Amino acid sequence: MTEDDRPLQHVPHDALATAAATDAPAEPAELAHLPLEEVTLVLLVSGRRRRPLKRWARRVRKDPDLSRCRVLVVRKGGSDPESDAEAEADLEDDLEDDLEAESEADPEDGDLLGPDPLADLDIVQLTETLEPDEGDVIEGYARIFASVTTPWFIVTSLPRRRLSTYKQKLKGHIAREIERVGEVGLSVDRPVMLYNRDRSKVAPRAHLHRELAELGPDPDRVYTDYLAFLALATGTARLEGVDLRSTDRELELFARVSLGRFNSHEQPPWSYRLVVASPSREVLSEQTAHLEQRLDNQGGRRWENVVGRLPVDEIPEGHHRLMIGVDTPFAALRTLQGLQPRAGVLAPARTVLLRGEGQRRAAVETRYLMHTVRGSDTWITLQRGLGGAARRRWGRSMVRKDARAILKGKGGKRMRLARLVRLATRPFYARREIWLIGERADTAQDNGFHLFRHLRESQPDREVYYIIDADSPQRSRVEHLGHVVDHSSASHRMLMMHASVLANAYSIKHMIPRQWTPSGYTRSLAWRVGAHRVYLKHGVHVSPTAVKRGTGGYDLYLSVNPMERDALRESSGYRDQVLETGMPRYDTLVPTPPSRTILFMPTWRRYLVPKLFGPGDEASVPYEGSTYERFITGLMHSPELHHILSRHDYRLQLLPHYNLRQEMDGFEFTSDRTEMADTTSNSFQDLIRGCDAFVTDYSSVHFDVAYLGTPIIYTHFDRTEYEDGHAVPSWFDHDADAFGPVASTLNETLTELDALLARGCTRDPAYQPRVDAAFTFHDHHNSERVVEEIDAMVDRARRGQ
Repeated sequence: MTEDDRPLQHVPHDALATAAATDAPAEPAELAHLPLEEVTLVLLVSGRRRRPLKRWARRVRKDPDLSRCRVLVVRKGGSDPESDAEAEADLEDDLEDDLEAESEADPEDGDLLGPDPLADLDIVQLTETLEPDEGDVIEGYARIFASVTTPWFIVTSLPRRRLSTYKQKLKGHIAREIERVGEVGLSVDRPVMLYNRDRSKVAPRAHLHRELAELGPDPDRVYTDYLAFLALATGTARLEGVDLRSTDRELELFARVSLGRFNSHEQPPWSYRLVVASPSREVLSEQTAHLEQRLDNQGGRRWENVVGRLPVDEIPEGHHRLMIGVDTPFAALRTLQGLQPRAGVLAPARTVLLRGEGQRRAAVETRYLMHTVRGSDTWITLQRGLGGAARRRWGRSMVRKDARAILKGKGGKRMRLARLVRLATRPFYARREIWLIGERADTAQDNGFHLFRHLRESQPDREVYYIIDADSPQRSRVEHLGHVVDHSSASHRMLMMHASVLANAYSIKHMIPRQWTPSGYTRSLAWRVGAHRVYLKHGVHVSPTAVKRGTGGYDLYLSVNPMERDALRESSGYRDQVLETGMPRYDTLVPTPPSRTILFMPTWRRYLVPKLFGPGDEASVPYEGSTYERFITGLMHSPELHHILSRHDYRLQLLPHYNLRQEMDGFEFTSDRTEMADTTSNSFQDLIRGCDAFVTDYSSVHFDVAYLGTPIIYTHFDRTEYEDGHAVPSWFDHDADAFGPVASTLNETLTELDALLARGCTRDPAYQPRVDAAFTFHDHHNSERVVEEIDAMVDRARRGQ
């Protein structure tokens, strides 16, 4: 029987417990008693890294401990089979030459890898492209791990640091993990992956995915808890949001343990626990949490959300970490991971007041604040007390936080300066309630503008300001209302340091002064300002799976009907934050007299534009020559379109989406009845109200048009491409819910348009029930409802409810 044919044998629990090392780096004497010959080192090598691999092989051969391990070299290649095969052959030849040379130079080392120094040095090819298919990667690693014949294996990669340091750390990891396996008494009939703090995460995550898929109906509790430990250790643990359930006096935490694309589609057989721990990680309070499915951006469901509640009254006073661990009876697997705070936690964080209930606690007040310390884990600071003394004590605690951040905090000099300026000017703003409203930095045409106008006209004494670029072409629309502030000016920065409410139709990121970075503001300043964040939105979310609480962190999120509200709550992580109010811009949706104008407004395609925020990426599909570009050009240059417009005496205006406006700059029109919509002289809503008919592909603006009663034609000219590259599952089905006919080709679009113009641009009555079902409110009090909800939200926070 060869070594590879031997059955797997696990060292008994007692032997492991006595032989394994402690948390300190393993010493040679300790490692000498470990069964390292039962461990396979799986080395991941990217590309043709032959020289570093030579050095690694020499050190392993000469090391008296690691040389007892079996070695499996996995070369991660590209997608060219010929070049991969050539590189693999070169790698194997190079290793043989290197090992033979070492054996000749050091005869006494010749047997360190066994009778044949090459016998245990296997080379396996793994093709892994930049964006590999999930199934291919899982199957590739499964094939590799299937060749492991030892009871344990550990995955590592070529080190970037000194090899001597790398060897000591690797041996320490092996010793600790063998001890862990021994302590829990794990014994299974398959090789067990030992955890390693290696930078490579794909291999262990793919292994976990495969192991979960192969678990039987009644899996071993020890092994499933060990897999949970691996999932938490190799995954990313983040806190997405926190809600106070004041009636129950509990904090509801929305966390996420992500393995990236390898999260399971089936429910894992384990659970987690949410923990409040001291700075030294001593457990102070903990509760079992449950796993929930998370809808990804493409509508897929994966088990990675972790939701649980922590009783506020069980959290002691002080500064504590929020952490997560596996809910298991095995002490060796009850390690804790810090919960990294997402923007959804820090951006809306503020001092929260929770008043006592009942006679015994009538005067007791609890104050807490979610924050981060130097941008790492999530922390909670909590104090209890009575009346003014408690309030002043809390104030002193916050000043100390500011002082530490100013002196040695992260976030850069500008954030530290902002904390200093805010601290110095706080007395002048302490009793002021400041609202900042905006859209994109250069626009005043959407829900932000309409809410601001409503407030300035109905409540002129409120401290409400509109943020917009000084040189914006749309500034004149809002200037006459007063309280208009130049974006990124000193006044803007000062108001951002003391705002009570931030409301934007696109993203609060658009309101951050350009001198500050979004991440710096979120991690260093937002949770000290404590502004309430309101997402006014810029259209109905027909595909809300891309909306995630962890990204936005809004306190109030508008919706227009129960279908949209429920879809947002299911997919985003928001709960009570999503309310049906309608959109402020609906208040002025009143039809104008007939203009004999048709508005064509196609939406964008994410694969045709670079990344919207952060460093620019190249579009995955060039705009020029795309199906999208060919249809737009074909329609606008169509002789038949010109004849239809001339025959019925109409004009057609093209309104490109904001994200594709640069691609359409300089577009040439061939008919005197077609033109580009003028967004400088006319507001977006004026264009909507002024058209007699509306043509679009998938733009959510069709809800506004339906609200007006204007007839709509849909043209799905690139349906397959759109669904594959842009669309995600939606609660709105165009085939069943559309407010007008749906065309699929250029000719069908022209036919529908001709028929609509022939009947004088009147909507088919058959679509009226669909329109009625799409809006909870069909009136002109949307802004009023939004203001009432914001006021109620701020008031509840002030009163500690």
